[in-house]
Amino acid sequence: MSKVKKIGALVVAIILIVIAFNFLGDGLTFGEVDQKPFANLTPLSATAGSISSFELKTNLKSYTMSVPESILVVKDGVITSNSSVFFSKSQDSLQILLPPTATSDFDITIKGSSFEERYRVAVSEGTNSLVSGNEYFDYMRTITTRYAKRSTGYPHMNQVASYLKGELDGFGLETEIVQFERENREVLNVIGYHWGQNRPDEWIVLGGHYDIKEKTIEGAYDNTAGTVAVLEIAKAISKMQTDRTVVFCLLVRRGARTLGFREFCR
Repeated sequence: MSKVKKIGALVVAIILIVIAFNFLGDGLTFGEVDQKPFANLTPLSATAGSISSFELKTNLKSYTMSVPESILVVKDGVITSNSSVFFSKSQDSLQILLPPTATSDFDITIKGSSFEERYRVAVSEGTNSLVSGNEYFDYMRTITTRYAKRSTGYPHMNQVASYLKGELDGFGLETEIVQFERENREVLNVIGYHWGQNRPDEWIVLGGHYDIKEKTIEGAYDNTAGTVAVLEIAKAISKMQTDRTVVFCLLVRRGARTLGFREFCR
């Protein structure tokens, strides 16, 4: 082979090596075309007051998805209040929980090292919300009429406690009635446990007192409203998995002090 041909072959070889290294340097095999980063989020719609699911496909190695702070995120079946969640799979899913009062469309932002895009999500009115206003008022009506007089120490407090325990039982919670005496009166605290998946020994406690002041009838504001709020939250949470254990307490109090709360939480 002549000297000129040898030089020409060497130049061609060098060019091929440079091209190959340009591809391989981007983590691709020889002959592939470099892909631009992309992400596809579906569907671009969500329902107020209920859990909405999204599917994601992307070629990003790692990225975050961000939602407004008023929205709860459900990742891998666990509820979190973090508005930004980390992902490392090319195909993954995400669930969000919108407030029942949500009416405005919102953005979900996907951000990687060299990629950022916002996806506009349309919000529709919910017809099967986790918390129902009609059900809330039905609870209010039942408790303020069927159990209109429920002061500490009255014999029919057993009936009230049994009713509340039955409701928590119906949600699939583990329940108990904690009974003891305080100031010569029987106290009945109704407890429901929704055990955490990952950290069951760490508790989030939600509670309210279900009894009313002596010589009071119905007690719609103080404190049937709080009692019903605990029931409605318990019903909603019972449909989900949680990282920590959530404990729902329907307590008895007298005056400004909740009776039995310290004993229960010791």
